[in-house]
Amino acid sequence: MENLEDEVDGAEDEDQMVDPYDYNVISSTLLALATLLDVLICPQQERPGFENITTEPKHASKARVAAVSFTEKLLTDHKYFLDFLKSQRPTIRSATYSVLKSLIKNMPHAINQGNLKTLAGAILGAFNEKDPICHPSMWDVILLFSRRFPDGWNSLNIQKSILNPFWNFLRNGCFGSQQVSYPALVLFLDYMPPKAIGGDKFFLEFFKNLWVGRRTSLSADRLAFFQAFKECFLWSLKNASRYNDGGESISHFQVTLVDNVLVKILWQDFLTTGSSKSYGIINSGKAADSSEENVSHNKKVDMLNTKYPMPYLQELGKCFVEILLGIYILDSNLLSVFTVKLEDNCKINLQQAGNMEIVERITFFMALLEQHAVMKGATWPLVYIVGPMLAKSFSIIRSSDSPDTVRLLSVAVSIFGPQKMVQEVFIQNRGHYSSQNSYDGDKVLEAEDFMQIFKNIFVPWCLQANSCSMNARLDLLLALLDDEYFSEQWDFIVNYVISQSYSGYQLGLLDSKQAEMLAMLLEKARDESMKRKGRDDSTYRPGTNAEDWHHAFLESSAIAVSRSLPPFRTSHVQFMCSLLGGLTEGRSVSFLSRNALILIYEEIFRKLVSFIQVSSFFWVRNAASMLSNDAKIYVEFDSSLNIVEMAQFALEILDGTFFCLKTLDGESGLVSGLLSAIFVIEWECNLSKALDDSLDDESMSKTKARLTLGEYSMKSAIFVQDKLVNDQITSLCCTWVLEVFECVCVDENDEQNLLHELLSKGEMWPVFVVPNFSLTKGSGHQKFVALIDKLILKIGIDRVIAGCAMPNSSMLEGSHEVASSAWLAAEILCTWRWPGNSAVSSFLPLLNAYAKRLNSPQESLLDDIWNILLDGSLVYGGNSTKNSVSMWPVPADEVEGIEEPFLRALVSFLSTLFKENIWGIEEASYLIELLVNKLFLGEAVNTNCLKILPWLISVLLEPLYGYGEPGSCVQPCSLEEKFVQNTMIDWLEKALRLPPLVTWKAGEDMEDWLQLVIACYPFSAIGGPQALKPARSISPDERKLLYELFQKQRHVAGGSAMVNQLPVVQMLLSKLMVVSVGYCWNEFSEEDWDFLLSNLRCWIQSAAVMMEDVAENVNGLVDISFDNLDETSSGVINSSSQARDRAVKSVEFWGLSKGSISSLYAILFTSKPIPLLQYAAYFVLSNEPVLSLAVVEDNACNSDIYAASDQESSRFDMSIEEKVHLREEISCMVEREPYEVLEMDLLAHQRSLPSSSSERERLIQYIQDSATPAILDCLFQHIPVEISMIQSLKKKDAELSGGLSKAASAATRATTTGSLLFSVESLWPVELEKISSLAGAIYGLMLHVLPAYVRGWFSDLRDRNTSAFIESFTRTCCSPPLIANELSQIKKANFRDENFSVSVSKSANEVVATYTKDETGMDLVIRLPASYPLKPVDVDCTRSLGISEVKQRKWLMSMMLFVRNQNGALAEAIGIWKRNFDKEFEGVEECPICYSVIHTTNHSLPRLACKTCKHKFHSACLYKWFSTSHKSSCPLCQSPF
Repeated sequence: MENLEDEVDGAEDEDQMVDPYDYNVISSTLLALATLLDVLICPQQERPGFENITTEPKHASKARVAAVSFTEKLLTDHKYFLDFLKSQRPTIRSATYSVLKSLIKNMPHAINQGNLKTLAGAILGAFNEKDPICHPSMWDVILLFSRRFPDGWNSLNIQKSILNPFWNFLRNGCFGSQQVSYPALVLFLDYMPPKAIGGDKFFLEFFKNLWVGRRTSLSADRLAFFQAFKECFLWSLKNASRYNDGGESISHFQVTLVDNVLVKILWQDFLTTGSSKSYGIINSGKAADSSEENVSHNKKVDMLNTKYPMPYLQELGKCFVEILLGIYILDSNLLSVFTVKLEDNCKINLQQAGNMEIVERITFFMALLEQHAVMKGATWPLVYIVGPMLAKSFSIIRSSDSPDTVRLLSVAVSIFGPQKMVQEVFIQNRGHYSSQNSYDGDKVLEAEDFMQIFKNIFVPWCLQANSCSMNARLDLLLALLDDEYFSEQWDFIVNYVISQSYSGYQLGLLDSKQAEMLAMLLEKARDESMKRKGRDDSTYRPGTNAEDWHHAFLESSAIAVSRSLPPFRTSHVQFMCSLLGGLTEGRSVSFLSRNALILIYEEIFRKLVSFIQVSSFFWVRNAASMLSNDAKIYVEFDSSLNIVEMAQFALEILDGTFFCLKTLDGESGLVSGLLSAIFVIEWECNLSKALDDSLDDESMSKTKARLTLGEYSMKSAIFVQDKLVNDQITSLCCTWVLEVFECVCVDENDEQNLLHELLSKGEMWPVFVVPNFSLTKGSGHQKFVALIDKLILKIGIDRVIAGCAMPNSSMLEGSHEVASSAWLAAEILCTWRWPGNSAVSSFLPLLNAYAKRLNSPQESLLDDIWNILLDGSLVYGGNSTKNSVSMWPVPADEVEGIEEPFLRALVSFLSTLFKENIWGIEEASYLIELLVNKLFLGEAVNTNCLKILPWLISVLLEPLYGYGEPGSCVQPCSLEEKFVQNTMIDWLEKALRLPPLVTWKAGEDMEDWLQLVIACYPFSAIGGPQALKPARSISPDERKLLYELFQKQRHVAGGSAMVNQLPVVQMLLSKLMVVSVGYCWNEFSEEDWDFLLSNLRCWIQSAAVMMEDVAENVNGLVDISFDNLDETSSGVINSSSQARDRAVKSVEFWGLSKGSISSLYAILFTSKPIPLLQYAAYFVLSNEPVLSLAVVEDNACNSDIYAASDQESSRFDMSIEEKVHLREEISCMVEREPYEVLEMDLLAHQRSLPSSSSERERLIQYIQDSATPAILDCLFQHIPVEISMIQSLKKKDAELSGGLSKAASAATRATTTGSLLFSVESLWPVELEKISSLAGAIYGLMLHVLPAYVRGWFSDLRDRNTSAFIESFTRTCCSPPLIANELSQIKKANFRDENFSVSVSKSANEVVATYTKDETGMDLVIRLPASYPLKPVDVDCTRSLGISEVKQRKWLMSMMLFVRNQNGALAEAIGIWKRNFDKEFEGVEECPICYSVIHTTNHSLPRLACKTCKHKFHSACLYKWFSTSHKSSCPLCQSPF
């Protein structure tokens, strides 16, 4: 205690303390004092655990007496610590409240008349406390003081000292302590002395200020507020007798509270939240007293300035309903005050049809009544609130044509039930309110009244036609269907509608208006049936099953409509669809019997078949007879009828009832007939569209009317019309087949049977694997293979293979209709190419993957494919095998050169199997042995086998020796090697018996045998041509024979080796020399080398002469060879990057007058249009490897430098600041003639460079400095800038004008792909729409690679209409893919480290970058606008820790500059900004001009230092300073720089 006194004494003068530790000492001391008071002075009986102890220990009693004495002295000396309540530290004030609480609790005798007023003023005036930390202890001492010393209130000026601070406390939402303060309010009211406060005036002021201070942002705060409001309001009603004398006074008090608080505050806020219009209507024409005006004014201001969320409205409504329940329990008569107000609100707003918001809010209030009262079994809401309200308003509802007014009644019926609702509105409330006992009357009389009111009032009213509220009235009518009288009510409704119908043009047909009404009613009945079925109640309810809604009149009317003749009404189609159901799978409930369904669908089938019978296609007409025969339905054709309109009517019904066909599971013939008819019609329409250009005018006019039916049907046939081969037809076929599988096939067996039928032999299929194969084949074959390829890609090769996996048979030896999987694979491989794909790129990879997945079936499948292809090659391969064989593994382009389909397929098939390790050494050895056996037919040589053998041997040797890495020893394979070596020796001996090549004679087998020998000695090409080495290890005998074969060509009398100049001889001789050098060079003599080199010299000289001739005559060739340009350009475009690289280098090597790049630019920019060559030149220039040489000059200054590490950063900065040097051909075009060139190559090159490369930065800087923005003005001269199209840009491209649609599509594609190739390819012949497309594509690409450049141009536009159009165009066509790409790149970027993290929100288009270092941190939010990148990115700081405001603004500005100046990905800008932070934390000095370490544009570091002040500047910033200030002095110290 003495220590506590010392501490308190030391804390007397708080203002002299500056150390936070001293403040902690004060608060801790005060809390310790409060605890000691509770421990030492608290009576023993009040302590936990001591309740049953009657006597107190002697030493405890002495300690308590001493503590009381000491505490009294301490309190007196320190004035009860009241000075601490003035402390600026909330912890000290909170501790002081705790001390005062302990004093009042444990030493009440210490408070007397002398200090009561002082303590009362300090404690009861504590509502000025604004720090929520102090509020828990503040409320404890206030409540305890009010309970123990109620007289303390009378010692003060209550209004000034207590109530005014209290009202301010409430108006300010308890200063943030809602969770603590709101629960204490009802206790505070309970402890307040009744005489110290007024009656209703106090409570009105209390609830007004409490309401004003509500906070709605947090759910917990809202709940606490409404709970406190409810408790305080109900408490005030229950305790009215405290403040009033006599029953009349109490009643007046309660009515005043209900009227002014419940009605005029809560109810009015519930009705008008968020709507000033509703507020004005509620209060129009009503007078109020001064207090009402005050409350209403505050409410209006608060309501107009607040947008409350839906959870707030729900919680407010719940609070209101619970208050009503409390009032009902207390005194139900008080509810009349609210009911009268509710009736007035309802009547006024129902009469003013322009404001339905209040009606909707009342409807919502009834839903809350159901949720919080009716579902718990309460009936008072209907008796006292809803019933009287609707009874007074029904006449207005009935006369109104507003859906919202009718919906009000529907909701009430659904909540309280039809009978109770009708009884309450029409029977009980005729002049007086009903009581809860009114339901115990005569049940029979009530039922009669209910049905009479339903039939005489509701049915005629709800079934009125031509009304805006028809939908709502039909909902009300179905809601009034009572479970007890459901059948009678539904029968009356149907009879009433049918009785009102009369059709003047067909007997027995429904009137159009009544049909429309019935359609709407039946759809709503289906919804009602599904709703009743979906309820959790296990008891059966009428209307749950479809049978409950059947009606004889409905069936007869439906059958009459289906049999009717043109003209047809839309309402009849709607009526049929609503009766049949089946628009979606979940709405397949039908309101007709099965027999009626069959009759109706048979009529629909007849109408469809009648349409098919008059088709212009023979196969369609033939299908009509097949369909009618299969379905066993007779179809009579009448040419006088409008067949097209009848089919249209039938298809519209089928389109709206398709899933209803599932209910006819037993009528397979009818259902399949309908589906087949739909298939046939759809295919006819699609085929007619696809063959539009092929049909003449007469045929087109016949089919034009039929094309409108294609919108309602599905796919039907595969291919019959073979006039046009394009990807559209095969896509249609594929889609059709897949839909047939989905609709028809039940299991895998059905699918395999359909595939088998599809792939079976026909007149046009197959083409290759047939006994009489011919290279002349129809285009339908390629189209059919394209179909099979698309099917394989869609459903998988395994399913297609399984569909045709029948017993294998050789199609070459006999005619069979059944296709096997091997036969199918061989046919596809032989086809080789088809529209849209090829065997190498599509089928072979899938076949290999399929073979890898299977273990047992793959062997037989692959063997069968081998056998079929080998048999075909042996039969046909020798006829057209003219290409020479490569000496290293066969590349793909050489396989393409094989003309014979079987051999080409066999070589690619084998090569792929061995490369993928599906087949290995064992299979290769077996196949070589098989081929050796087939080489001879007895003693005669099989010529065809000899011709194909070199190709096959070159492939089969690869797995035997593996083509090891260069430099590795080639190890022989024991048994296989011996067999191969012996075979090679035999073939070498055969070749040696042939005469030398110079004695070449036609008709002999010299070429074939030498090609075979050459193929036996391959080279390994791993590492490139410069690393060629022998791939085999050969025996000494082989080497000797091979060397002898070489010498035989040299040892020709008279040196005649060079006499024969036939190309075939020279080619064979050159290959033989290569093989001999590779395998026998150790055996060569000096004469052998002379012979070899002399031949090489002659060949090189011949090639040089030929190249010079070509170069000198190139201009003439261009003029006279237009016929070959298509083939030439196609070859260039389809060539590999290696081929293009070799072509460019060869031109440079032979030293033409112009280099290769200059020549390509000359072609591209020629004044004489050569479209094919120009496109080929553009293709080569804009693709690697030429692209890297085509834009920037190749010199040391332009070498790419990467900032991969801090050590290289200085080189990177220097390279950035150097000016880029473009090639002369493109720089002059960009700088001098902006309207004549679109920067295609420049953009392509910039896009291809790495984002962090210095060359890219310098190229961007060059564009910004040199290229005029007029290029963008030029682009939008070709894009139709029509003001009227601004709104239509939000629609589909198909709805735009031609040029704008093309430009929009091209811009979207270029933005997404980052390429212009598609647009340049389709540019010729030049047309306006194609120019628009190219302009749109270039604009999209510029947005993709130069966003900041385009944004700068856009910001300078002054024409508002033009800028608005461009912004709308960009936002619609370009911004979505750009934003998605930016966010995707940021998400993939590897930013994360211990100091930096990035999170992406794709839904909000936001990026949050968090940088933390030591005890500082910062969160920056980057928001991408909808029209990015035209509008700048927004950057905002949402959190900062330990960062000064100046530095925070500087860093925020730096991020903004980085992301807005970045011509590239935002991910790169964020990375550079992070690097800037890192450099700053590392101590790198920032540039005093731009206040950034890294320059925002060229990303360089400050390197130029002032010799006087030593500060470093960016060179770009310093240059700008010099140019704008017209001085060359240091910006800081002003000394000469």
